[in-house]
Amino acid sequence: MNQELEKMLNKLIKFSRLERTELFLVGGAVRDLFLKRDSSDYDFTGSNAIQTAKKFANKYHYPLVKLDTTPGRETFRVVGPEQNSFDFTTLQGKSIQEDLLRRDFTVNAMAIPIESCLNQTLTCIDPGNGQVDLKQKKIRVVSAYTFKEDPLRILRAFRFSAQLNFKIDTATADQIRKYVSSLEQVATERIFYELKQFLNAEEPSKYFTEFCDSGLLGKIFPKSESHKNYITTALEILDSVITDPAKLFGKISNATMAPEFPQNIPLLRISAILYPAHAHEKLPAVETLKGMKASNAEIKWVSSTMLACSYAHKDDLKFEDTCEREKQMYPFAKASYPHTLTGLALACSMKPEWTQSRHENIQRIAKYYIGSYLPAKRSPNLLNGSDLIEKFNLQPGPHFKLILDKIEDAKILGEIVTREQAIKLARTLKESFPEQAGGMS
Repeated sequence: MNQELEKMLNKLIKFSRLERTELFLVGGAVRDLFLKRDSSDYDFTGSNAIQTAKKFANKYHYPLVKLDTTPGRETFRVVGPEQNSFDFTTLQGKSIQEDLLRRDFTVNAMAIPIESCLNQTLTCIDPGNGQVDLKQKKIRVVSAYTFKEDPLRILRAFRFSAQLNFKIDTATADQIRKYVSSLEQVATERIFYELKQFLNAEEPSKYFTEFCDSGLLGKIFPKSESHKNYITTALEILDSVITDPAKLFGKISNATMAPEFPQNIPLLRISAILYPAHAHEKLPAVETLKGMKASNAEIKWVSSTMLACSYAHKDDLKFEDTCEREKQMYPFAKASYPHTLTGLALACSMKPEWTQSRHENIQRIAKYYIGSYLPAKRSPNLLNGSDLIEKFNLQPGPHFKLILDKIEDAKILGEIVTREQAIKLARTLKESFPEQAGGMS
């Protein structure tokens, strides 16, 4: 717990004591306290939780945000220093025990009186025996109605299983198979969000076979169902690459991999799930993602990574052992940019045997892309469109773009390094297009 968060919690403890109001820390934060994990979710409830949130925010001049104004389920967020925040939710039922027994899984259905939050020995209210399940590393539903009340909890079971490295209880797995068809009642954007949370775990491939066996893959991505074994292998390979990129790319630091990898790991794994149907059954991944209400940025990212994967397979990544190897690698880097590394990772996960015979060239491409291509690509342009208009009286059109592209190619390949060389090349290119009117100024 960071220092500012602890200060904010101490203020809330003192405030609730002065107000003589009963507050409980509930949910994931309690679970994480027992697991000795950092938590970013601090949820409080109690009979007067909403009024307490409003008064607490007012006393300390903290911003107050309405998250849910549904009668009986009101939730407010108090935002403290350094973006630390507390969420306050209306108590569900007549007592804290009744509230907890309405939650999803036993490990999330525990509460600690706020007075006990910073004590060495925690006082825990645990009607579902969540502490026992924590010790046994088990995800178990609180009641037989858990999935019936909210089918999205089916996906959350796999999310918590993967994030905590826990096993889903046998009876809970049976309940999942019973209610999986009820997912069609859930808004697709909620399903997509929980799917990304599951796929953002450290090694979701370890849980993917059970995910498929539960019927979830067929329910969410029907066309991917027939490729489940292929996809499972691909996810195992991607998990290995994400954990240790050097296995595939050679000595490349995680910092160098950004922003391609860290922020988009769930999308890379979604690409692996969608690619077989996309490639073999011509099912456009774009349409699938639109149906899931993915954002335009997410759709573009997945599409571009899949395209880069296709380029890798088509290009075959075979280069002659000559001093001009960089020139041979350049077309692939150009075509796959800015998803060269994720495209290569996806390509390798799709064709493990193909990868083994090209491993050395894959490392060469990665080294070239990081060490040469990206620095040159990101360096200032030697000429721009305004220069072509001013110096050559050219007007925007097909040749206009072609000249700029050729100049960028030459710059990245190191054939030209100065503005004067770029102007000379532009003149030569312009003269090869006699139909373009205009002369030197």
